[in-house]
Amino acid sequence: MEEGFKIESFGTAKLPLDISRQGVVSQPKLLAQMITQLRASSKPKKITTNFCFVNLPDELVFSKFLKLPRVKEEEIEPAIYFKIKDFLPHLPDEMYLDWQIREDGNEEIEANVVAVKKEIINSYFSTFKIINVFPLGFESESSSLARLAGLISSNPSLIVYLNGQRGVICFSQDRLVLLATTFSFSSLEKKGEELLAELKQTANFWQANFGKERKIVNVFLAGQTENELVLKQSIKEYFGVEVKKLALPMILPTTFPQDYLSKLIPLCGLAFLSRPAGGQKREITLIPDTVRQERESFNFRDKVKDVLKITSLVFWGFMALYVGVFSSMFFELEKTKAGLSGWEKVIVTPHQIRLERQAANLNQKLVSLEEVLGRRKEISSLLLDFAANIPAGILITDFTFDTKGKTMEIRGTASSRQEVLALEKYLTQFGQVTIPLSSFEEVTNLNFRAVIKLKS
Repeated sequence: MEEGFKIESFGTAKLPLDISRQGVVSQPKLLAQMITQLRASSKPKKITTNFCFVNLPDELVFSKFLKLPRVKEEEIEPAIYFKIKDFLPHLPDEMYLDWQIREDGNEEIEANVVAVKKEIINSYFSTFKIINVFPLGFESESSSLARLAGLISSNPSLIVYLNGQRGVICFSQDRLVLLATTFSFSSLEKKGEELLAELKQTANFWQANFGKERKIVNVFLAGQTENELVLKQSIKEYFGVEVKKLALPMILPTTFPQDYLSKLIPLCGLAFLSRPAGGQKREITLIPDTVRQERESFNFRDKVKDVLKITSLVFWGFMALYVGVFSSMFFELEKTKAGLSGWEKVIVTPHQIRLERQAANLNQKLVSLEEVLGRRKEISSLLLDFAANIPAGILITDFTFDTKGKTMEIRGTASSRQEVLALEKYLTQFGQVTIPLSSFEEVTNLNFRAVIKLKS
């Protein structure tokens, strides 16, 4: 759309404080359950997509602006790793790195390099795996803000984003983050003083490091602001530029809560992640190389779309068959009723006999299908109950169900024998459980097999 993106559905929730620790998801099952509930309760309709992007707070993301000599494309990655490794807050093996390149025709290449601890990214992958949601990218709030400013101007810009008791100050050019800093307000009373002090300190740092070669052309203000006039005057004093409101290129539903509007601002920039920019070949996604290579070799998105498409075709094909058979039977019944009522003379012909026999056969098939669907419904509820209450620490790798013998067989791994015993105790409520002694041969990382003879 020319006006930007349109939000069709949205959902909001307040996360418990202990759901993550230093950015790492500590309760993946709880978060997965909350995401599932949000998708189901989203307004004005359910969110059904299986893909997502994740917007990370800047305090979790290491960001560095680098200048590199112009090298070949295949030499950029080694050059970045060589230059950035001494700046990283953790060992390179403990972090995922990604970068975004800007080429301006000079003898140098400019890069915005970001890094996040692997355990943070991996914890999100583990959470989304529970509910079959596939993350397509992770990025910091400052990257989203830089992309929003880049939609308006490619010149050096300052973005001041305020949200509740925290803020982000970001310098960008051509959607590339040059410098970003985050800060928190210790109290509402000192909010204005701390913000002005942070602005002044950031302005001095900018002038000392970038002021000679890059002059700030635009200043954008976004989020919840108090004493906006004082803030604008201070920004103009420090940077000598008039302040503008950062426009949101997005159409919001009329029911969207206004108090959540400021939290939506980084997500607006995130929505433009897939839009290519002039001369820009790479976007920051922070997807691990192994995952990216697996998806590219598997043609990930197209495969998922094909599966969903085939499932939809099978479902609607069955529904069309069911409706067709039902309609045929209905009209034949009405025709027979009309004939018996004297409105139509009933003539028995060989063709009519064949049709009646075919209708009888179809009737029998429909009865069989209804029986199968009835059993499938019982099995589905049983599986849902089983999956929802499986003990923590158990990873199910294989599952089979014998409808004729009414037995289930599950295979998986557990980190200790106690977890296998806990699983055995849990499964007894479904029927008689048999776990071979070979499942307890190892002390840790057990590969177990359990057979459950279901109760009637």
